[in-house]
Amino acid sequence: MADIFVSYRRGDSAGHTGRLVDCLIRHFGGEAVFQDVQSIRVGSRWDDAIREGVRGCRVLVAVIGRDWLSPGSDGLRRIDDPQDPVRQEILAALERGVAVVPVLVEGARMPAETALPEDLRALARWQAHELSDSRWAFDTERLMQMIERVIGVAPVERTAAGGAGTGGSRLAVTGVAGLAVLVGAAWLMWPAAGVVEHTPPPADAPMTSPQPPLAPVNFEGSWYDEDAANWNINVRQDKVEINHTAPGSGTSIGYAEGTIRDRTISFDYVVMAPDEPHLNGQLVLSDDGSRLTGVLSDVRNGGNTRVLLHRRSR
Repeated sequence: MADIFVSYRRGDSAGHTGRLVDCLIRHFGGEAVFQDVQSIRVGSRWDDAIREGVRGCRVLVAVIGRDWLSPGSDGLRRIDDPQDPVRQEILAALERGVAVVPVLVEGARMPAETALPEDLRALARWQAHELSDSRWAFDTERLMQMIERVIGVAPVERTAAGGAGTGGSRLAVTGVAGLAVLVGAAWLMWPAAGVVEHTPPPADAPMTSPQPPLAPVNFEGSWYDEDAANWNINVRQDKVEINHTAPGSGTSIGYAEGTIRDRTISFDYVVMAPDEPHLNGQLVLSDDGSRLTGVLSDVRNGGNTRVLLHRRSR
């Protein structure tokens, strides 16, 4: 079972969540991190896999963007639906006494207790951690140090005994009593509801476990998705053109135009078929520059489709 379960809404924070998961995997190892798009095998029941993931985790990281509380296509808030997957994930963690870390992205604010369903109001008592695009490396480093030191999840480079790791990450605590002490300490160390932990880095403060440097921002070139379809991206200053074509035949599937901000492309997507919906999209470049993660959103009904692109080797 993975020690770290990442909960998020695809239409709210899929790009930033993918980037965060990349950082967590590099630090703690792939076996230690559960994210639906990477951890659920083809042919598995989605709801069963999610339930098992929450049941076996040591900490749940709840990624919250600006639209986390927004209504769905029916005009009702998704968080108010008892069958909402995000609500079920967080509620299961709270009921099990698992440590919960709300992570705020894109300038989102921590939801107030009164804005949450009654059975989720305990979420607001866990201190939030903010990830900003301008200080991403520093913010993610502090988050991982907190998970390592307070929750007790060991980084992939070493085991609980202090020796060399074997590739997976395991809990650096022996026995249920040790875990209870750590989770209790986490509760006492984190202040009351609504307080966001975010301290600017000291000018001369060394990082104890520095991350690899970010790859340069480069979207240009050929990419492919999970269906082997091609996504050719052309960049002209801060403008982007995307041609989406079928594998093999090269038949056009869709066309998009958009803009770049930092490591994110935002674009309007037109499907090359009659009566097909108009879509908005967003793609976020991974730290190593090898992947684009994001969503396509149906303008009419609010439905979302996950997108994961891999850069083709030159």
